[in-house]
Amino acid sequence: MTQVLVLNLGDTFGPEYQTIAQALRSAGIRVSIYYGSETRVGGQLGYADRLGAHCAVILGERELSDGSLGLKDLRTKTQQQVPFLQGQAVSPEALVSAVVELLRRV
Repeated sequence: MTQVLVLNLGDTFGPEYQTIAQALRSAGIRVSIYYGSETRVGGQLGYADRLGAHCAVILGERELSDGSLGLKDLRTKTQQQVPFLQGQAVSPEALVSAVVELLRRV
């Protein structure tokens, strides 16, 4: 079962989505990247819900410009921003920590 779904908000973010997925997998978390035809965040979150995922990672233009990404708890419907960039370098460590903490509450 997928624990985390990385939403797909555009092909230009493919490398970042792969980095996120690899970092989470390295921590033993079951993660998938959304590759369906739905382009709306709400539609992809609905898919994550149907998968039984516990959380979703949201990274798009707005998040990238802020240097953070959204981590949505699909059980409580709450969302937090998690740092993702240190300067211009991708740094998923804070995300991995936040996801691990969120999954502990399951």
